[in-house]
Formats: sequence, C-alpha cells, structure tokens
Amino acid sequence: MIGMPCARDKSQRYYGLPIFIQNTTYLNAVTNAGGVPVIIPLQLSEEMLRVIYDTLDGVFLPGGEDLDPALYGEEHHEFLGPIDGERDRTEMLLARWALADGKPVLAI
Repeated sequence: MIGMPCARDKSQRYYGLPIFIQNTTYLNAVTNAGGVPVIIPLQLSEEMLRVIYDTLDGVFLPGGEDLDPALYGEEHHEFLGPIDGERDRTEMLLARWALADGKPVLAI
C-alpha cells in the first residue's frame, strides 16, 4: 500500500468545480513494482490523514508545484512558481510521519 497525494486540476474543464488528479504514469509505476497505489485527497483533517497513513507501507510524493519557502524559513523569491498550501501541508505531514516511523519515502 503506497500512499500518493493527489494534485489539483486547474483546467476549469469541469465547470470550475475543484477536481483532484494524479498522473497515471506514477500509478502504473507503483502497480508495476508490485504496490497498491492509494490516492490521498487533499483537504483531509490531520486525524483523517493519519488513519490513511497508518494503513500504508510507504509514501510516494510525486512532486508538482513549488514548495512554499516559508516551510523552511525562507522568503518568496521572484522566480517562485505556483504553490499549493494544502498539498504542502498534506505532503509534509506524510513525509514527517514516514521518516519518524522508518517507512520508505520516494519524493520527486
């Protein structure tokens, strides 16, 4: 069971409704390696996220928007791209828990 947070579809193709997505290449890679991908939605409470995390054997952080520099004590830079605070929160919690528990983490 490999947890993989999703991203947001910003295309507006669903009449402006918020949609969570994930790259099927990553899903296939997890499956081809013998894992079971578990797509993790954003905006879950920490408690709900922890329930999902506790079922996982590893965490895959596929990358995406830039990480908010405030998370590591830096200011925003002129070349900073888009950030997603909710995705940062979700990924940072999963990464911290996995590192503390010795679960495997692959972060792109």
